[in-house]
Amino acid sequence: YVICLMLSTVNGKCSGSFYKLPEVDAARAANAVARSFYDCGSILYGSRTMTESYGTYTPADAKEAGDGAFPRTDYLARSEVKDYMISIDPAGTVRLPDKYIVRNGRPKAHVIEVLSEKVSDDYLAYLRSLDVSYIFGGRETLDLSLVLHKLWKYFQIEKLLIAGGGIVNQTFLASGLIDEISLIIAPACAGEASAVSVFEPSPFSPNSEPVPLRLLECRTMDGGSVWLRYAPGNVHKA
Repeated sequence: YVICLMLSTVNGKCSGSFYKLPEVDAARAANAVARSFYDCGSILYGSRTMTESYGTYTPADAKEAGDGAFPRTDYLARSEVKDYMISIDPAGTVRLPDKYIVRNGRPKAHVIEVLSEKVSDDYLAYLRSLDVSYIFGGRETLDLSLVLHKLWKYFQIEKLLIAGGGIVNQTFLASGLIDEISLIIAPACAGEASAVSVFEPSPFSPNSEPVPLRLLECRTMDGGSVWLRYAPGNVHKA
């Protein structure tokens, strides 16, 4: 069961300086309530969101792969926890602090990198040096249905929160792989031209059809925020 859970402005932006407004504090608290509502220990981010939080992988971070190239086979590291942070990172660009990440007081999560087969051997050596799990989702681009299947098969992930950014949200939505869209609308409008929308045009689905939504719930939250829950009309998972 895949839920796209996002905090956004009234004008549909999920990034920008609006987060600093005191009027948005209650919406941030409402977002935490929504996260607890789903009781989900696995969360997925796109590479841009991961990079903004943890940095960009550089050659200085590399661990030499040696003469034997790594086969493009999935690597499942041992983990002492069953909470996961999944990074959609086809080219291998995210610099990770460790195999485990603790964020915003949440339980410790084991990182799973989702890669394409075009990733470099040095990046695979780097992930192995951290003992980070990784799975392959395709040769050049990712087959997201395959990715979800592997997350279920290898890690027993049956419920997954997708929390941005806008491109990864749109790619999953256009692929018919989101069961529920859950939006916390903050009482604010983002003014920056660079602010990212909850659903951004995706290079992997540039001409996708519009998706109808069925309202599941509309709830007024403290501080003037609104919690909207929708079921997309294009879900076609097996």
